Amino acid sequence: MRKIFYLFRVCCAPVIVALSASGTGAAFENFESSTGTVYSDNLNGGNGGVLSVLGSSVAKGYNSSGSSHNQLTNGSFLNSYAADLTTNQANHGWQVVNQSVPGDTTPLVINRFYRDEVPVHADEDLIGLSLGNEGLGGASNPQAVCNQFFTGITNLIAMSRANSILPLVAHQYPKDAYSAREYDYLKKMDLQLTHWMHQA
Repeated sequence: MRKIFYLFRVCCAPVIVALSASGTGAAFENFESSTGTVYSDNLNGGNGGVLSVLGSSVAKGYNSSGSSHNQLTNGSFLNSYAADLTTNQANHGWQVVNQSVPGDTTPLVINRFYRDEVPVHADEDLIGLSLGNEGLGGASNPQAVCNQFFTGITNLIAMSRANSILPLVAHQYPKDAYSAREYDYLKKMDLQLTHWMHQA
């Protein structure tokens, strides 16, 4: 039985990696999307249920072709990775709902968790937040930003588990808004969260 997922971008294509309790990878299925190939393991073994996407603009699908035409499916802009999950996972009995709010930070999602997340009775949630919204770009104290982000993500994981929701955590993605030093902080945060999740 796996205990957490990772989602990250490789060459602009979203990739979902599932870990078992022992930390080994699960079997994957891939499907093509407008942004590349998406790899998934059909969530919780294809048993069906509800996956809630809880994040900010990238998790919502901003800058996908669907966002420019305001075309949504279950709260995700069309041609985004969340919309692709919606389509793909429906074939396996899963409903994907998207409750992402552009610009959200970890404190904002924590504040709305019981209002927005708990009532949908999700079996699993994909937490997709960014260090950019948290304030990494141009921060005078990037370590403080990273500390707040790490605390927020680990609190969201704990809140999910306390409500019988399996948390799925999205890794950070590179973008040209960061300096080389800030990008180093981003990479370190991904490693720190990865290490913590292996231990949790």
